[in-house]
Amino acid sequence: MPSVLSGLASREIAEARAAAINEGLSWQGARFSLNALVRGPSPDTSYCDCGRLIFSAWSKAGVQLPAAEELPILPRGWHLNKGDDRYLKFILQFAHEVETPQPADLATFVIGRSIGHVGMVLTAPTTPPLGFTMLHCMEGHPVMVQDIDRRLLGRWRCGQLSFYSPW
Repeated sequence: MPSVLSGLASREIAEARAAAINEGLSWQGARFSLNALVRGPSPDTSYCDCGRLIFSAWSKAGVQLPAAEELPILPRGWHLNKGDDRYLKFILQFAHEVETPQPADLATFVIGRSIGHVGMVLTAPTTPPLGFTMLHCMEGHPVMVQDIDRRLLGRWRCGQLSFYSPW
C-alpha cells in the first residue's frame, strides 16, 4: 500500500512528524477514558484512549484519516478474546507496516488475541524492536512518556510488537 503522504518531500515529512509529536505531547496528563477524545482547558479535564490520542496527533500533522465517528467503538477487554483484529484493519486504511519505526510512527501491541494497545514512537529503537520511548495512555494511567523494554512488555503480557507509519 502506498503511503498516504508519499508525495511529500523529506523536509515536509520531518515537519509532519514533528507536528504529530508536538500535538501528542500536548495531551500529557490527560486522563484515560476508553473511546474518548475530549480536550478540556487542562489535562485534568481532558480525556482520551490510546488510539484516539494517536488519531488526534496524526490528524494535526495532516494525515488524511477517516472521520472521528468512524473510529471503532470498542468494549472494555474486547481484545482479549477476539481473533478478529478490527484495530489492525482500521490502521491499514491509512498506514503501512514498517520494520524500524521513526518518531511519530505507531507502535502496536498484541495483548490477548489481537492488538490491544497502541502508542506513538518518540525515539527510534536502540535495539530493534525494543529500546524506544513512546507516548501513550492506558487504563489507570494518564497520557505519559515511557521507555519500552523487554521487562515492561513481559509485565503487559505482550505477544507481538509491530510498527506502522503513514509516511
